[in-house]
Amino acid sequence: MRPRPAAEGIAVLAVSLGVYALLFDDTAGMAAAGVLALFLVYRAGSFYREFALLLPTVTVKRTTGKRIARQGSRIRVASVVAHDPGTPLSVTFEDIAPPVAIVENVDPPRLQAPGETVLRSVLRLMAAGDTSFGGLVVRAHDPFFSGSLTLRGEGFSAPSLRITPESIPVAGAGRGDVSGEIEGGKNRILRGQETRGYREYIVGDSLEMVDWKLSAKYGTMIVREVEGISGGRPFVIVDLPDRRDAPGKEEFARYSMSVNGGVEGTFTRFGACPLLIVSGAEILSYLPSGSAEKEILDALSGITPTERAVHLYRYLDPVIARSRIRAIERTPGEAPEYRRRLSGILSAYSGNAPPLPFREGVGRAIRASGAATVLLYSTFRGDPSHLVQIALEARRQGMEMQVYALGAEGAGRAARLLAPHQIEAVEEI
Repeated sequence: MRPRPAAEGIAVLAVSLGVYALLFDDTAGMAAAGVLALFLVYRAGSFYREFALLLPTVTVKRTTGKRIARQGSRIRVASVVAHDPGTPLSVTFEDIAPPVAIVENVDPPRLQAPGETVLRSVLRLMAAGDTSFGGLVVRAHDPFFSGSLTLRGEGFSAPSLRITPESIPVAGAGRGDVSGEIEGGKNRILRGQETRGYREYIVGDSLEMVDWKLSAKYGTMIVREVEGISGGRPFVIVDLPDRRDAPGKEEFARYSMSVNGGVEGTFTRFGACPLLIVSGAEILSYLPSGSAEKEILDALSGITPTERAVHLYRYLDPVIARSRIRAIERTPGEAPEYRRRLSGILSAYSGNAPPLPFREGVGRAIRASGAATVLLYSTFRGDPSHLVQIALEARRQGMEMQVYALGAEGAGRAARLLAPHQIEAVEEI
């Protein structure tokens, strides 16, 4: 509760009269100052009582253009706020947008009927996941005092919204390196396969796998599971960026929300979520399949940029080494002796080195998890050599791998980096 200009003026006058009365021993001035002070106390008590009577009568009914929307899309919101029309206070309201939304436009409030106010706005949904509104702000005032209160809870946060991730195909070839290697790839969803079953949508699923007829029938998003892609429990791997390559605060919040949504969705569906958190070629945390939900949530609270202690610095794995050797041998214009010696150097340092401890640790964790697929979350910034090792290990164990990369640049880099290893399922966060 705050005083308005009228109350502040009366308070100043009361203090002035009180000081005058004390200095000049004026009984009438002292009485006048007391009357003004009592008047302010009365008005404050009256405002507090009316505001307390008003709040239980406030209700809100929101309607949105759609309850399921794509990440980055706009939705229109109309909120009808009802309250006791008999209140002597002047009342205004403000909708609190979902935490993952940006308010792009707000129309002036419109009085639809006595005690009914319509609020209209346009929101842009910036991150995937399930979300809801933040509540309703109630502001009231009379000639002397004003106050505001935010009403939260189920009745003031409905309806809930489901924001599906934007899946952007990344096509084309990269320029490669000076040895003539061309890297390329695109984001593809497997087609031409038989449907093996159906399940509810989990944050991170491709929209191409949504069965829209069944979704409309049951009122929730239903996803097809095709033959060749196991519908079993996934193994989630989260890559934390180095502080020097970390994205901005807003981008990283989007990344963190995507990771949390994927992990919580997996745990909700399967009752377990084996989780591996890495940064560079270092395993920071491993939670096996039997970990409790609290342990998983505690681990997710540590999703933040870190100081990488172990780097691979573009470790030359055998697949890339062989492709570069072939590219060198096919490159025209270079002296045969130079090509022969360079090819020999690459051959000497590829494939014969002992397995990396990092890859061995990842392999043991994947085998122990009993998972059917691997979900990899990464910003794809800085040195990505450890991510290639994860991809190679998943492929060696015959597991499908789905990659979630931050932003269009990250998705493009992931597609080009992993295409030589036949991993092409890449989605942008």
